[in-house]
Amino acid sequence: MELIENKKIRKFVFKCLNDLLSDKTVCPYGKDFWIIGLEERNWYVHYDSNGKLHYNSKYFDDFFHMFSLEQKKYQILLRMWFEKSTKFTVNQISRRSLDIDFYIDGIVNGGDNKMWSTSKRYGFSYFVVKKFLELKQVSNSDVKFNNFLNEIEVY
Repeated sequence: MELIENKKIRKFVFKCLNDLLSDKTVCPYGKDFWIIGLEERNWYVHYDSNGKLHYNSKYFDDFFHMFSLEQKKYQILLRMWFEKSTKFTVNQISRRSLDIDFYIDGIVNGGDNKMWSTSKRYGFSYFVVKKFLELKQVSNSDVKFNNFLNEIEVY
């Protein structure tokens, strides 16, 4: 049995990913959904409402190295984890090694023209936008990924 097919290992990897990214910030920006680290000014995941998932290969190559998984294999797990945790459908996944430090300020302070609202959802579901807006209102600051996570059930 391959490592990625083992349910217990998948569950463990998903838990590790949740733990590692739990304190990162969720930043919707128009049609884009970002998971970024504000303190270290780094990005981890970028998803767009068309179903394209981009991940920071610098970060995930290191993470999946401890499981002896190469990029082609770990992309399967990363995709499964992302779909399970966010309930977003991933149509395409690819790695990127971009340094977007200069872009983070624009994402965080996106301006009113790219901010989510229940009437401006940019292709995301009403439920997702409403959930984010409620979390933003309750926290009155940045929304952390662990607050955005759904229950993960590995099947």
